[in-house]
Amino acid sequence: DEYKPEKALSEDDLKNAISVHHALAIKAMDYEKKPNVLKLKTADWRVFLFQA
Repeated sequence: DEYKPEKALSEDDLKNAISVHHALAIKAMDYEKKPNVLKLKTADWRVFLFQA
């Protein structure tokens, strides 16, 4: 479903949320499997890769 601001977030939505407060997003220069990959490092040192 598409996110709608007037709809309350469910517990599952909150469990799967990624906090981007104080996070760092950079191009993943060391990742060569796919093009246009972005690395997101969160304040608690978790790393996520996103393909744009």
